[in-house]
Order: sequence, then structure tokens, then C-alpha cells
Amino acid sequence: MLTTRDRVRKHRKRLLLFLRTRRRAAYPIFICGAQRSGTNMLIRAFNRHPLAECFYETDEEAFDNYVLRDDATVTRLISRSWGKVAVFKPISDSQHARRLLQLYPDAHIIWLFRQWRDVVNSALRNFKEHQGELRIMATDPKAAGWRVEEIEPEVMDMVRRYFARGVSDASARAIQWYTRNHHFFRQQLQHNPQVHLVNYELLVRNPEAELHRLCTLTGLEWSVAMVGNIHQGSVRKNPSPDVDPEIAEMCDRMAAELMSSLEAAGPR
Repeated sequence: MLTTRDRVRKHRKRLLLFLRTRRRAAYPIFICGAQRSGTNMLIRAFNRHPLAECFYETDEEAFDNYVLRDDATVTRLISRSWGKVAVFKPISDSQHARRLLQLYPDAHIIWLFRQWRDVVNSALRNFKEHQGELRIMATDPKAAGWRVEEIEPEVMDMVRRYFARGVSDASARAIQWYTRNHHFFRQQLQHNPQVHLVNYELLVRNPEAELHRLCTLTGLEWSVAMVGNIHQGSVRKNPSPDVDPEIAEMCDRMAAELMSSLEAAGPR
């Protein structure tokens, strides 16, 4: 749930939108990708935009246990918004990005990806039971829920194979980084002009240019307020985690594919 402070800020922003803007038909932006990839930082940047109404994954108005509520609820939030855009962070619904675009033809998807070693380090610092999550994915799909939704059979075979091997917490988290970003290619999102791939490292090194690019791509007027206090202090902050070499190679290949797709999208 939102903290009291965040709830106050949300309603204050909603009031400001009501008082300062002319009513228009809002369109949605969905921020997707893998957990610990900087998606909180990105939605906070959008929340500083004067024309954006934002819904964090802890906001029970739009999410239930970090998963988007039903289509009717999300549609109602978009239609009643006084912002130009309604921005959601459905990180646990990234596997449904293509369906969201079908449901909302004027929507944009922003897929944020981060260097996997930093993601693993961040997850190890902030959470526990990474092996436990891999066990649930491998043995109890119903309990795993969104973690295994829409995963292709060969990817599930990989998950089960490494679980049976008894990999470390770091390796288990790296596998989850891989499975979440695999959904980008499974859904063929690299070919959709309404999907915008963003690299975390490039974003924090040059936030004004990257955020300006995102505003242009999503049809939102540029606001320098978005830059805020974005910094690159978390890039390669810690030594590389101890990950199974096969899994590390697999993640490196995925990272290279993501960067290739980003470069193919055109000049920055």
C-alpha cells in the first residue's frame, strides 16, 4: 500500500491537475521490465511532470498485490484522469505488454533494462529467498503466479534444470532477470513503434537527453522537472556477483540482444 506521505502527494497532484489543466482524453503509459531495473526511478521522473498522473505498483487503486487490477478498473482510472497521460508501473504484468497495447491502441510501453549484475546485487541486498522463488517457479506454477505466466516451454525447462542443479541465490536471481526480459522478445516488442526500450545506465548517465527522448516518443511535452535527482551512483557500485558461468553467459547474451534492439531503434 502507499504510505501516508505518498497518498497525500498523489491526491495533491490530482487536485493540481484538476485546477490547472483543461480536461482531455488521457492515454496510458506502462513502464515494464524486470524488477530492480530502475522502474521506480523512472515513474518518479514522470510523476514530476505537470501533466502526468502516476500509479505506482503499491497503489491499491490500480494494483492488487503488485498486479494490475481488472481491465475495467484500469480503463476507468485512465478515462477519469485529468492528466494528459496516466502512467502505470505494472512490472509484474510485463508478460502482458502486448495485450495492453491491444486493449489500449493509444498506449505506450516503456521497457527499462539494467545491467544484470547490478540487478542481482540490488536484489540480494533488498530481498531474500531467491532460491525459494526459483523453487516455486519450477515446482508450483499456481503459487508462482505472474512469475511463470506466458513463459515459453523451453525457458521453463531451463528454470527447472537449474533449480534441480541447486544454484545459488545470486544465480537464481540472474535467472529471473533473464526470464523477465525474455518476455520483451517473446512478445516481439522490438518491432512495435509504441514500445520504447530504455537502458538504465544510459538513462542515469544522461537523464535529460533520455527523458527528453521519451517525452518525444510518447507525445508528452518536455519538462525539465523530470530530471530531479537522478544520478549514476548505483552503476557498477559493487563487485560482480558469484553467478554460475553458464547462467552468466546466458544473461550476457540477453543483455547484448537488448542493446542491439536499442541501437536498431535509431540514433539517440
